[in-house]
Amino acid sequence: MLNKELYFYNLMPNKIKIINILPIGRSSSIFLHGLMEGHEEIITIIGNYYPEENDFIGLDIKEVVKRIYNKLRHMERDYYSESRLENIFPINKLELYLKEYLSFFGINKKTILIGIHYALAKSCKKDLSKVKYILMQSHNTPHFLRSIEDFPKQKMIFTVRDPRASFFSYKNKLNYITGIIGLLENYALFKRLSKDKYDLITIKHEDLNMDYKKIKKELIKFLDIKDSKSLNECTLFNIPWDYSQGKNNSITKNYLTKPNKIFVSDTWKNEMSTPEIKFIQFIFSDFMKIFNYKKIDLFDNFNMIIFNTKVHFLANNEKYSKKLSKGLKGFSKIPIGGYLILKGILLLYVITLFLATFIRIIFLNFKRFDSNL
Repeated sequence: MLNKELYFYNLMPNKIKIINILPIGRSSSIFLHGLMEGHEEIITIIGNYYPEENDFIGLDIKEVVKRIYNKLRHMERDYYSESRLENIFPINKLELYLKEYLSFFGINKKTILIGIHYALAKSCKKDLSKVKYILMQSHNTPHFLRSIEDFPKQKMIFTVRDPRASFFSYKNKLNYITGIIGLLENYALFKRLSKDKYDLITIKHEDLNMDYKKIKKELIKFLDIKDSKSLNECTLFNIPWDYSQGKNNSITKNYLTKPNKIFVSDTWKNEMSTPEIKFIQFIFSDFMKIFNYKKIDLFDNFNMIIFNTKVHFLANNEKYSKKLSKGLKGFSKIPIGGYLILKGILLLYVITLFLATFIRIIFLNFKRFDSNL
């Protein structure tokens, strides 16, 4: 008879602990993820995948593995220009070990998530007896709300940054609408979870890069993990990673594998318009007060620049992304009103999603279970 505790150790559904990084804006959350990735007590997959019911309901194991692997590959493209997944975590290893895990613990969202990390640990020959945590990344609130249902006793790390710098970063990488909505959503989530006294800490982007020794000590104490050299350098798949590839690369164009003060920039002061700065300071006044960011009250020059109004729309299903993108581009080229109509529809769609999520944050009664999760 197999002794599960000596075979799966802490990677059993009733024993594994979860760390979840929740960024409020663009605040070095991925960089922090990379700094923690190589620790012997932590196992993590690239990106922010969390299983959905359509990933497994009514499907055989081969189709389940195929769907999961395609999503992992899709997320990997955000970080690397060429794939490393096939060499480090090939699909046949995922199928072998995930199938083994699910045969013991059944199939649901929770066991699939743990099973993927079990498969990765086995594939990378990680010492299972030392693994205590699965490290996740929740880039959006709906993603987190799905995870909290299965893992209500997570250890949460909120990363924060000066909202003006975060907004400026969003504006350059995506668009200002996404920036405002992203900041508001996760800040609302932070306030809600703080009131309910969940197990969380906050790490400021500025402190992470200006005083990492202090931040590392706080992390070690909060997670109750051993000090390790692996915490000193950002890695992905245990290979040094400098943020130079993929769509999540640094907008500062500084590519380093270790925290550094050069990542703390006040470029936004000169690049953002005065109305933009005043607007962000007004909307996030409470945020700035809580996290001790000083407002600018006097401006030498009243700089008036038109807002960047790019709007992006991405399909969740990769199969239809190209067709959808092509169709949207075609519609936008309709003379006179095509682009404006499309932008208005997409803006309404984004705002609707935000409002729906915000309402869920306010009214959702988070489940609490008497368990170790």
